[in-house]
Amino acid sequence: MKRLGLFLIVALLAAAPSALAATKEVKLNDDFFAPDATKVPVGGKVHWSRAASSSNQHNVVQNNRLFRSGDPTFGRINFTRVFSAGTFPYLCEIHGGAMNGTVKVPVKLSAAPARKPFTVTWATRKSNTGARFAVQFRVGTGVWKTWKSKTKAKGGVFGKRGRPVEVKSGKKYSFRALSKKAKGRGASNLSPVKSFKP
Repeated sequence: MKRLGLFLIVALLAAAPSALAATKEVKLNDDFFAPDATKVPVGGKVHWSRAASSSNQHNVVQNNRLFRSGDPTFGRINFTRVFSAGTFPYLCEIHGGAMNGTVKVPVKLSAAPARKPFTVTWATRKSNTGARFAVQFRVGTGVWKTWKSKTKAKGGVFGKRGRPVEVKSGKKYSFRALSKKAKGRGASNLSPVKSFKP
């Protein structure tokens, strides 16, 4: 019985990395993406593909050029991005508004023991959809406030002036973020809101 339990634990641990690395597939059909709306976690992958040549040229371009698969082509497309937090509208340069999609990526919240700080993660080392990030928060139904602006950090313990906040039991803490280019104005839209209530 102990051997079976140990086997199950080892099997679950071995399966965990592959589950985390799961990739969402998006097909480029003639004049539409399938699916056109995708949601992944921070560090999640989206893979766009077209297996065969087509009578139409296509490509994948994020509206603010945070990613681009290359010039429009009649040939195969095999393009993957690892996502940071944000909402990423994209399109085919040739077909514009008639062929578009969206990837939504909420921040990740890691809970901590009662009355202790918690961690917010908006990117990973492998994320390639932004180099700087802006993060907003609100407590309860209050106004949204800027926590981080143009940061290169991938995450942080929630607080201000380098000090963690004291988390208040029963209060709801909400976060949203966007990804930006290293230079210039290109940025995603704000991510879906992610909330935590200790």
